[in-house]
Amino acid sequence: MLSVLSSVSAGTHAPSSQPQQVAVTATRGQQFADHANALETFSKVVIASAAKSRVARLQCTVPTWSPHDDHSLSLDDLHDLRTRALCFVHNLLTKLRAAGIQASYQLAPSSGSTVTLRALTTPAPASTAYTRTRSPSPPGHSLPAGTRDTAVMLTVDGIPTLALS
Repeated sequence: MLSVLSSVSAGTHAPSSQPQQVAVTATRGQQFADHANALETFSKVVIASAAKSRVARLQCTVPTWSPHDDHSLSLDDLHDLRTRALCFVHNLLTKLRAAGIQASYQLAPSSGSTVTLRALTTPAPASTAYTRTRSPSPPGHSLPAGTRDTAVMLTVDGIPTLALS
């Protein structure tokens, strides 16, 4: 069980000042040595998950800075990771749309050293509350510092999730 800090404020666009602890469960993950293999497998999982609703919303956390000394990346490394992540999201959207899935995405800044993609496959409610979360790193499958073009795919609370480095 992994604990994630989450703040939700219903009906406003500002996070609540009272953070709540949310329990997150994750299943065993699959590691990939490159983004191409991760793209193929993750797109198949998302297409299978969205078979009924034909809708997929991607939530993508993109690192903007990394305060941790053990995982710190230079600004050039962060820029390169963001560029590779955006190309990955574009290619994933292309695959999903080619399969007849109505796909959209949302980018959110993060202070981590990895990109996290979550594929929600249920239609969005008419009015959604602003949600601010710290994305969980895959438990037991952390990406080693200094690795590049690697990925870990797992399911977090029934949601297909992919972490890229």
